[in-house]
Amino acid sequence: MNEIFEFHKKLNIHKIIFIVIISLFILVVLIEIISNLLDKNNTNKTIVTTETFYDEKKSLSIALPSTYNLEKNTSDNYLIELKSPQALKILISKKDIITGRKLSDIVFADRNSYTKNFQKISNVSEISSISVNKDLESYIYSFDHLENEQKFNLKIIWIETENGYYVIDINFPSNLSDNFSNLIKEITSSFTLY
Repeated sequence: MNEIFEFHKKLNIHKIIFIVIISLFILVVLIEIISNLLDKNNTNKTIVTTETFYDEKKSLSIALPSTYNLEKNTSDNYLIELKSPQALKILISKKDIITGRKLSDIVFADRNSYTKNFQKISNVSEISSISVNKDLESYIYSFDHLENEQKFNLKIIWIETENGYYVIDINFPSNLSDNFSNLIKEITSSFTLY
């Protein structure tokens, strides 16, 4: 009787060992499958790099994702002039401080004057305050205009600093506005003076 009990005891231990080995095998296979799935998800993600653009004197910079495919052009009229194959243009200029005038009044006059330079405009926005580096007084306005029968959106940002006003013109085809939905935030958050 004792022998039968020993035989069953050995049999139960073999069963337990067998179940543990099978369980470990299944666990390893599951971990491998999950790991492969995670790796596939990570490899499908595009790594976006940022490119920093400086003016000639390296006194100002903006950093933008390389996905815009921007190329810097040299210009006598702008501190920074960027263009992309998608017809995106970013132009940064500097103007002298006008003492005794509020920036909001200057931007209002600029909007009224600038929009007169275009024959066909629409959707002229109100002037609104915008955050640039959290402490610089800044305003933005925008409007649509036609260039060679194509509709473009032009956004103008005015930034007041101690040594002058920086004006950023951002012009792009209106039908691509979804491609540039983060552009204003990217410019205003990366705008840096040295």
